[in-house]
Amino acid sequence: MSCRSVRAFTSVKLHTLIAISGVLAAILVPETATCAPKPLLPLMTAPSSSPPSRQALLKAALASCEQRFDPADNLITTNGASPGYHTRVKKGQLVHSTLISAQYAQLLLMSGSPEEVIRASSILERLLDLQVTDPISIHYGIWGWFSEEPPEKMAPADWNWADFMGARFAEILHAHAAALDPALVRRLQASLRHACNAIVKRDIGPHYTNICAMGAAVTLAAGELLDDPAFLAYGRRRLAAQRAALVANGGVPEYNSPHYGTVFILELERVLRLVADPAARADAEAMRRRMWELTASQFHPGTGQWAGAQSRIYHDRLAPDPALLIWQRTGLRPRGVKESTLTLNPDFLFHLPALACPPDLVARFAADTSAPFELEQTWMAPAGDKPAVQLRTWFAEDATLGSVNNATTWVQHRPVTAYWRDSEAGIASAKVELLKDGRAFASGRVRILQNGPCLLLVLGLATGQGDWHVSLDRPADGRFSSEDLRLRVVLSSSHLRRTPADSKGPWTLAAGDRRLVIHPGLLLFDGLPGSWETGTSTDNNDEVYVDAILHQGPRRTFAPHELAETCVALGLELLSADQPAATSAPQSTAEGNLRRWRWDPVKGEIEAPVRLQP
Repeated sequence: MSCRSVRAFTSVKLHTLIAISGVLAAILVPETATCAPKPLLPLMTAPSSSPPSRQALLKAALASCEQRFDPADNLITTNGASPGYHTRVKKGQLVHSTLISAQYAQLLLMSGSPEEVIRASSILERLLDLQVTDPISIHYGIWGWFSEEPPEKMAPADWNWADFMGARFAEILHAHAAALDPALVRRLQASLRHACNAIVKRDIGPHYTNICAMGAAVTLAAGELLDDPAFLAYGRRRLAAQRAALVANGGVPEYNSPHYGTVFILELERVLRLVADPAARADAEAMRRRMWELTASQFHPGTGQWAGAQSRIYHDRLAPDPALLIWQRTGLRPRGVKESTLTLNPDFLFHLPALACPPDLVARFAADTSAPFELEQTWMAPAGDKPAVQLRTWFAEDATLGSVNNATTWVQHRPVTAYWRDSEAGIASAKVELLKDGRAFASGRVRILQNGPCLLLVLGLATGQGDWHVSLDRPADGRFSSEDLRLRVVLSSSHLRRTPADSKGPWTLAAGDRRLVIHPGLLLFDGLPGSWETGTSTDNNDEVYVDAILHQGPRRTFAPHELAETCVALGLELLSADQPAATSAPQSTAEGNLRRWRWDPVKGEIEAPVRLQP
C-alpha cells in the first residue's frame, strides 16, 4: 500500500483502541489465563519463557555491586559519566556513587545474612554523613551524586536526590528496620525527615511526572513511618493533583517515554506497596492502569519495540528496564531480550512480586497488526500559547512509524521514530536529529503532519532554549556558535542495503525489505540556501544518513531570532521494497511572516513563522 492510498488505513483514537484491546483479550486469552495470552507474532516469545526470579536478579545484582564495593569508604565505586549537566566529574574518573550505594545497602538487607546486615549498616552510616542536614543551607536535605562532589560543588546540584535517596530510606525503614540497630534506625528516620522537608519545599507538580510521583510516594510513606500527618496530607494532595492532571490531559508531559513510563509505573507500585492511606492508594491504582493503557497502545508486537515519537528517551531501541517491565508484568518476553543482557537495576527487586499489567490490556502486547492502522493520541491538552501534544503512530505487521505534531530537538526527544524487521531476528531503527558541531542541538523546533507511513516535517530554530539541554544551559544573551549545523535522518541496521545516491534527491535509506524515502523541500539558513548530503557514519558502519546542511564553514555566532528565514522541510515515507514512492516534493507559500507547507501524500498543512520574535 503506497502513501497515496493512506485513506485506506484504519485510524483509531486511543479510547477506541483500548476498547478494542478488551475485545482482543476476550477473544485471544483462554478463560483460565490471567495475564499471559498466546502471542500472535514471531517477535514475542511464548509465555512459558518466565522472567528471571527475584532470587536470580538479587544474586546477579549483589555480585555486580560486590565487584565495585570499596570497603575503605563503604561505598560503591563507578566510572564518572555526565549527561552534560549537574556534575563536573570527568568521564571515566573513579568516584563513589551515593545512589548505587543506597541500592546496594537495600540488596544486602534483602539477602539478610548477619554479615550482609553489618555491611549494609556501614554503608548507611556513610551515606547519612553525606546528606546536607543544615536547614539554613540551600542544599538542605539532599546529597551529591558522588561522595567526591557534594551538592555545593555540582553544576548545579540535583534536588531530585532528596526523592531518590528518600525512596531508598523509606523502603529500608518499611521492610528492614527490625534488622538494624535502633540508633541507626533513628538516624535513618531523621534523614528521611530532612529529605521530605526538601521535597515539600521544592514542591514539584505534575509537570515533572517521575519526581512528582516519587516525592508523593516518599512523603506518603514518611507520613506513616514517622507518624507525621503533615507529610501524609502533603503526599495525598500531591498524588491527587497528579491524577487530576493525568485525567485532564490524557497523558503526561514526558509523552510516550519508555524510561519515564517505566519509572512512573514503578513509583505508583511503590505507593501501593508502602502506603496504607485509602485515598492515595486509589489515586495510585487509577494512574497505574492509565499508564498501562498508554504503554499497551504504543507497543508494536511485530518488532518488540515501544513505538511512536518519544520524549525523555535514552536509547534508540527498547532498553533493558522497559523490556523487563513488560516481561515481568505481562508474561510476554520481547524477542531479543536475554537474561544475560537484562538490567541489574535493584528497583525491579524492590517491586517483586510484580503487580501484573491489567489482564484486559495484556493481549495488546501480542495483538495482530497485519492489517495496517493508525493510532492518534493527545498526551497534553493545549495550555495558553502551547499547542496540544499529539502523537500519531502507524502500525503494520513488520513496521511502525510514529511522530509528534510539535517538539523540540533536545537530545532526549525523538520527534520521529521508525522500526521494522530487517531480518528474521533483527530490527532497523530510524530517527531525526538536529546536530550542531556533531552534537545534538536543543534549540530547534519541528512541526510534523503524518498520514499512515508518510509524514511532512518542517524544522525551524527556537528561542528561549538551551544548547545541549533544553533549559539548563541557556546562554544569557541567547546566542550560539557553530561551524556545522545540520538536520539528519539516520537509519541504523545490521542489514543495510546500499542504494545509489542522487545529489538532488529523493534519497533512499534501505534495510531488509523496507526503505525510507526522503523528499527534500526548502532548505535555508539566514535566508541563504543550504545543501544536502548522504553518507555512512564514521564511527558506525551500520548507520547511514541523509543530512540537510544549514551551515558549514567558519565558526558563526547567531541568535535564532536575529536570523532571516531558517528552515528545513522534508517528506518521509516508510515503504516496502515494491511500493512506489511519491513523485512530488514538499511545497510552501509565504505571506507576511507566515509560511504554509504542504505535501501531496499528507493531508493538511503546517504553518510556521518566517522569522522568530525575540
